[in-house]
Amino acid sequence: MVRIIILAIVAYFAWRYYGWYGAAGTIGVYVVLILTLSTINANRAHKAAQRLINKKLSEDEKMHLAATQEHQQKMHDRMAQYNPELRKPRE
Repeated sequence: MVRIIILAIVAYFAWRYYGWYGAAGTIGVYVVLILTLSTINANRAHKAAQRLINKKLSEDEKMHLAATQEHQQKMHDRMAQYNPELRKPRE
């Protein structure tokens, strides 16, 4: 919300001093900047997740992960009783 307000203020000043081309250029640069930053953040998060996945797990962590996966499978099977979309085989 704050980003949109800041964009509106900057676009207003660009429109006031440079006309519609200035406002459109400002908004275009803003969109490109936001898309670039979100891609960089997504890549960082993906690398962090891969690092965590590749980390060697202790025995307690393995037991916890197995129990969690088993619980998720049971919940999925239970929901599949009521939702035909979930009955499709998983890949």
